[in-house]
Amino acid sequence: MTVQNASCSEGANVFQYTYNGTHNDEWLFEVSASTYYKSEAIRYALANYDNYLNTYPNLSYTVDESANFVSQCFSSGGKKYNDVWYVYKLNNTYLTPQNDTQLNYSWDIYNPSPWTSEVYFYIYWSIYAAHDTFTPADIINNNSATSTVYGKGDVVQILKWDSTWLDYVGHKTMLVTNVDDPDNKNTFKMTYHSQNTPGRRLLYICSNYNTSDYRVRFYKIV
Repeated sequence: MTVQNASCSEGANVFQYTYNGTHNDEWLFEVSASTYYKSEAIRYALANYDNYLNTYPNLSYTVDESANFVSQCFSSGGKKYNDVWYVYKLNNTYLTPQNDTQLNYSWDIYNPSPWTSEVYFYIYWSIYAAHDTFTPADIINNNSATSTVYGKGDVVQILKWDSTWLDYVGHKTMLVTNVDDPDNKNTFKMTYHSQNTPGRRLLYICSNYNTSDYRVRFYKIV
């Protein structure tokens, strides 16, 4: 199937055609049920941690685009778009935008967006998902703290102190894609973009952020 004239408009004609490997030949299949399937979110993460699909903007020009990646995982797992959490392609001009002007030219996205922004991901999901916050040292020294509450398909976000917000806000967003021992948070394995990393141990990550400038927030995604 292909979209006639490579249109990005709602209601554009779709028809059978010879596959040419162009953007309008590419399809992303999403779960139609309202359930969040964690296994599908994990499958997407492990298949695309080092890949940037044309279905979504490649935001590698930003400081960190890991919220964009985890949002894609959510969508693949069945999370549905709403009034603020969404991204739609308008055209194929800037699939890899280099600035906000190019992003807004080729993509319809809420501003400020909880889909792409680390800070607004933190604000949005802190409202709509159960969560707990720890210091990195808490995780390093007390790895069993509420460990059974969270698991595969949930999210861990590194928060950083921000003098403008006068609070800890979102800094790096990661999906839990494996857990070696459900009773031990240090065996959680995180997958994320920006460093394009699959299955890195949470203990190792926390050791790199073990100062008073950072916090670690867990989100229960259902």
